[in-house]
Amino acid sequence: MPTLSVLSGAIGDAVRLRLKRTWTEPATLWTALVAPSGSTKSPAFSHAVRPVFRRESKARDEHETAIAEWKAQDDPDPQDKPTRERYRTGDATPEAVVKILEENPRGVLLARDELGAWLGSFDRYVNGAADLQFWVEVWQGFQASRDRVGEGNTTIDTPVVPVTGTIQPGTLKEKLGEIHFDTGFAARLILCQPPTPPKRWTDADVTEEVKDRYAKTLRRLHDMPRDRVSSLTPEAKERWVSYYNMANASLEERPEGPTRAVAAKGITHVARLALVLHRCRVESRAEPGDPYEIGPVDAQSMEAAIEVGRWLTRETLRVYERLGLATEAKSPVQLFLKQLPDQFKTKDAKEIAEENEIPRRTMFDWLDRLQKSGTLEKVRRGVYRKT
Repeated sequence: MPTLSVLSGAIGDAVRLRLKRTWTEPATLWTALVAPSGSTKSPAFSHAVRPVFRRESKARDEHETAIAEWKAQDDPDPQDKPTRERYRTGDATPEAVVKILEENPRGVLLARDELGAWLGSFDRYVNGAADLQFWVEVWQGFQASRDRVGEGNTTIDTPVVPVTGTIQPGTLKEKLGEIHFDTGFAARLILCQPPTPPKRWTDADVTEEVKDRYAKTLRRLHDMPRDRVSSLTPEAKERWVSYYNMANASLEERPEGPTRAVAAKGITHVARLALVLHRCRVESRAEPGDPYEIGPVDAQSMEAAIEVGRWLTRETLRVYERLGLATEAKSPVQLFLKQLPDQFKTKDAKEIAEENEIPRRTMFDWLDRLQKSGTLEKVRRGVYRKT
């Protein structure tokens, strides 16, 4: 799972897949590995992201050297200040992401061993929905814009930010709330929850040959020239159209709601997978120094994408069912209630509301609604108790 996002991050905005004249898709994929603590999810995640971390460290060191040389000049020109190449970030704030993309328009991979903080960052009442909408636009590859105090506006025309990481089942269940579903954010997450049998010692490991081939493929993908478009061969187009019609027809059998949204986004994921898998097939066979040829995606890559994409959709829906994600998602008022003690004073509610950027007027409205619903009762003036 993490490997798919790492590969899509290496492609970045170098190439998009054209499905028809007015419809192109980027390589962006968001994947999350769902597993409890102690299930060795982090070592598996590390295998996938290690080459990108190494590339990021090398770019950091080169930037530090370049900055030192720039500062050593008699009169360094601010316009010539070196910028740092970025391949991975762990800072998921829109402001940080836009800043990175401004200097690295090719794109950047958001990789975090624990994604709970990212999902939980949208709980803020005032900015949460706006930040979620920003991320939805980034996933779509639509123009993303951010205004920063003192720095003006920054606009990224074709943002590409693949995401990958791990998360514990309980944390996912707690953090993924109603706001994530209402904005369409949740449907864009590809989830996988592998079985976690008791650990037993094994000498099995990833071979050096596989590591080398993986690193080589990533190098080729990272070094691809930008702003290319790949089409479909006639055979691949025929297979895509057949799959697209059949998948959309099956959507009619699903009721409106989160699971239907997941299935719908799964169709788009197939197109993106076709692009990622095809570029990997091509670049894994190339030798260093070979020219880049951005030919059309063929039927073999499309067939593989359909197979993988169907599995990913089924797996995501299985995680939804297993964890009750769609049925137990909490609304903002429920999340606020959860943070309140069993018995609290008005000043306690005000402090929690302020921490979550909830306007005071909204807080009092919520307290009234919770009393009317029987969830809260007023013990005496200024003191409440959960029922």
